[in-house]
Amino acid sequence: MKIFIDPEGKGNISVPNIGLAYISANLNLRKEEHKIIDQLTQPRPKNRFLEYRGDLFGISVKMNTYREAQKITKIIREKYGSVKIIWGGPHILCSLERIKRENPYVEPFVGEWDYTEDLDSLPFPRYFNFDSYDSLYKLWSLGRSSNPIITSRGCPYS
Repeated sequence: MKIFIDPEGKGNISVPNIGLAYISANLNLRKEEHKIIDQLTQPRPKNRFLEYRGDLFGISVKMNTYREAQKITKIIREKYGSVKIIWGGPHILCSLERIKRENPYVEPFVGEWDYTEDLDSLPFPRYFNFDSYDSLYKLWSLGRSSNPIITSRGCPYS
């Protein structure tokens, strides 16, 4: 099983990690078992990712979650030893050399998770595999949060 973690951080905590939702959609198409631990929108209980035994842990790293990602990685290493840990996300792209230097025990991922040119063939983001899905669905149905999608390549922010 693949376990993906979106660490707790400051900032936009009401919107789930869309990158992980797209990865989940892709893995779902391939029928690969996975779980997404959404600590950004649902920070407690803090170490609930340890409830799952994975052969791979993927951690989404952003500027505001870098230190938390390091803490999570240390906890995973202590519990599971040499399990594969991959870091991905915007902070990796911006600070790749620093990431490699400060975190030699993780494998940084830089690039697209898919290589299709036909964006219409990509699946919609899948939030069902987020452990926070029930809470997110409640917020969406009450109109208190958005259910985002990205309709182009690259960063959607200015």
